[in-house]
Amino acid sequence: MKLKFSALKAFLLLGVTAAQGAVGATVTIPFFTIGGTSVSSSANFHFRVLGVGLPECTLGFMFVDQADDGAKVKIGNLMSAYSTGKRVSAVAELVDYYGDGRMFCKVVEFTVLD
Repeated sequence: MKLKFSALKAFLLLGVTAAQGAVGATVTIPFFTIGGTSVSSSANFHFRVLGVGLPECTLGFMFVDQADDGAKVKIGNLMSAYSTGKRVSAVAELVDYYGDGRMFCKVVEFTVLD
């Protein structure tokens, strides 16, 4: 089967590096402007970045847990990007947080552009 250029381009932009939906797989989230942030308890996706718009990320957000390595630095930089309107690209790990097959995107690393 021959892929159309647009389908191939979309696949490359998403950067899925393992089987779609597989726990532990990583996805590359292309540059986007953060639509908002949300803070919750430390055990419930502590810091959420809204507006990701990637189907692999359930509910359209990526998150940083309070216990993650460098969480304070990540959260500070993401808040700065949000408050200044800068674009962000991220690598996120797919996590089946509740064991029901829904994948959530846990921030591994990110880049702020502009």
